[in-house]
Amino acid sequence: MSLSSSLFLVSVFVRLIKFLSTQVLWLPEDDSPILSLVFVDLLLVAIFILQHTMMASHSFRKRVKTWGLAPLHRTGYNVATCLVLNLLIGYWQPISGVSLWLLNVPSGSLLWTFFFLLHTAAWCVIVLELLIMDPLEFIGVKSVYYYVRDWYSPTYYMSAKLRHLFEHMRHPGATALLLILWLHPLMTLDRAMLAFLWTFYLSWGHRVTERDYIFVEDQVYSKTVTWKKIQISGAKS
Repeated sequence: MSLSSSLFLVSVFVRLIKFLSTQVLWLPEDDSPILSLVFVDLLLVAIFILQHTMMASHSFRKRVKTWGLAPLHRTGYNVATCLVLNLLIGYWQPISGVSLWLLNVPSGSLLWTFFFLLHTAAWCVIVLELLIMDPLEFIGVKSVYYYVRDWYSPTYYMSAKLRHLFEHMRHPGATALLLILWLHPLMTLDRAMLAFLWTFYLSWGHRVTERDYIFVEDQVYSKTVTWKKIQISGAKS
């Protein structure tokens, strides 16, 4: 199940990249009133936020634990998120008649290349941060594997400081995602709504404390010192 959910996650991630970074002005499929299009888009975002918040809450995790399904929580969370994202992308209603800005970016032009490279770099940052944050644990594979081996949960083997950080910053590349949402040549009304609501949700959900910053700073310093020692020992040999 975890392997299948991982493949599903990758496919939805690719679809999300196309949805957020394609420099094409999507046109409405019908002549519905703007208010009805706004209502549909707001409903889709509300469903996403509700699913994301509810399944990440401590009360839901406790309920899953009482059901004996704690090892599958992370996998189920990812599958549910992918399903909701697929729903959002599939039924999203473009509102191109109203916009904050629309820049003319012919394919292959200098401005088009700038946005393309910017978004590519931002998506690469998100992937790299995911790899740094232990991807097997993030997507739920490690939880299932540890359960099969009759080991404790993967979080049990983490330091208290790392667990504290993950509780306050679970999503990799939040800043990069904000750049993707806002730095786009076609800021139509529907994209502006999505960017604003996801920015608010990310800001509300990320409550990184000074303790977390100090922990990350110490880890970066420790890794840097270790890497320099490896380079020195390699040069001597």
